[in-house]
Order: sequence, then C-alpha cells, then structure tokens
Amino acid sequence: MTDRTPLTDSDMQRIIRETKALVSLPVVCVKINEIIQRNNYSAAEIGTLISQDTNLASRLLRVANSAFYGFPSKIATISRAVTIVGSRELRDLVLATSAIEAFAGIPIETANMNSFWMHSLDTAIIARLVATRSHMVHSESLFVSGLLHDVGHLVMYLKIPDRAREAMLTAARKSVDIEAAEREQIGFDHAELGGALLKAWGLPDTLVEPVRYHHAPQEAPNYRREAAVVGLANLLSKQNRVGAIAATLAPAINSYFGILGLSTADTDAILQEAKQQFGDALAVFLPHLAHAT
Repeated sequence: MTDRTPLTDSDMQRIIRETKALVSLPVVCVKINEIIQRNNYSAAEIGTLISQDTNLASRLLRVANSAFYGFPSKIATISRAVTIVGSRELRDLVLATSAIEAFAGIPIETANMNSFWMHSLDTAIIARLVATRSHMVHSESLFVSGLLHDVGHLVMYLKIPDRAREAMLTAARKSVDIEAAEREQIGFDHAELGGALLKAWGLPDTLVEPVRYHHAPQEAPNYRREAAVVGLANLLSKQNRVGAIAATLAPAINSYFGILGLSTADTDAILQEAKQQFGDALAVFLPHLAHAT
C-alpha cells in the first residue's frame, strides 16, 4: 500500500540531492554559467571553455547553423558563434542541449518520454515567441525555461513514481489541475521540485523562477513576467493539442494575458509561427524524435 503521508521540505531536498547525483550538467556548462554570472567575462573566455569540450562544441555549431536560428552566414567556429549569437544566448543553448542530454540516459518508465519532450520543446518555442511579442529581452533564456518547465515531473517519475502516478489519478478523478493533485498527494508540486533542481544545478534566478512559478506567476519574487511567459506557453502548447481554448484553460490564459499585455489575436499569430518552427527545432534539439516522425 502506498504511503499517503505528505512529504516535507527536507524530503524534497533529499530527492533533489539524489537526483543531482544521477542527473548533472557537464562541468563546462557549470563553468560557463559561473563565468557569465560574474559579469566581467570576455567572449574569448567563453569560446575557449566551450572549445575544450569537442562534443558540446560540435553540437552548438550544429544548433547555431540550423534552420531554426536562420543566421545569414555559416558559423564555422565557436569564437564566431560567441560573436554572432552572443555569450548569454550561447550559454542558454549550452543549457538547453545539456539538460536534454543529462536526462537522456535515465530510464523513466512512468511517462511517455517522447510526448514529454515534444510538449517541452513546443512550450520552449512558444515561450521564445511570446517573450519577443511582449518586447522582453533575452528571449533565449525563456526558451530554456520553457524547455525545462516540467523537469520536476521527471524528478517525480524518477524518484517517487508511485506518488506521481497517484497524483495523476487524483487529478483525473477530481478534475483538478495536476499541480493541485500533486500538492495533495505528495506535499509539493512539479514546478516547485523543478525549480529546486535548477537551483541545485547553480542556474540563475532568471531561469529558476519562471520554472518554479509558471503556474502562479503572481507569486514570483523577481521575475513575474518571465514566469507568466512560461505559464502561458505551457497552456498554449496544451491548447495546440486540443484545438480551441478549452474552458478549463481560458481563465488562466486570460490572467497571463493581463500580466503580459497580450490578446487572443497575438497568440493566434504566435501559435501559427510556432507550428512553422517546430520541425526545425525538433531536428536540432531532439533529432531522434525528428527521424521517428
């Protein structure tokens, strides 16, 4: 019989420590993030660090030269990529590709991982477009937060699969949001758990808060609009799958509109553009799925 006692904050921290031991970002990724947070770095320093990891360097060049980014001329070297793409944007690409790689080798049987990453990528693309439409800088970091917005689900599937399954059943049985069912059955939700993992990875609050608060952006201490971008992107991705805005999604979508100053007309254009970009993004970030579709 499954233990129904809610887990505590200390339980969550233990789960994060155990997950971090299994799923970690590469050293070069951590170092790049540390350098950029210093604010007194050079592009050459970033380029030299990335070039030391040949697999990462080749992966980044493939991404930078992809149709998804559409830079007008071929980028042949990492130093050129840093110059054209930008240091922070390149850091975000490193994080995006590295996070996918980090979870790739972990067997998770509770969920359909193909569906998980397809929704995550769709959310990431929409988040980048929403950020641009809302005139927000660093839209690439919103792409990363969108890509990782549900990473807490993976932690649950990995470490507490029985409780995660019970939460899904509760959500279906009571017709409540999955995060509400998780708080009831587990003691915290996937957004809180995902934010805690990103923080344990040493990622900045600009990435952590949009993941942690994407279901409740009004509670975000510093990055309320960024959290709203990811929250809206998540719902729009779900809307994509069901067609017209479902009645259950409409109130939350409207609340995000209020924070971001957007309307249905904006999101119709965003969804159309996201649909056009999805195939290119899939080929870059999830090539094994692109070949299967």
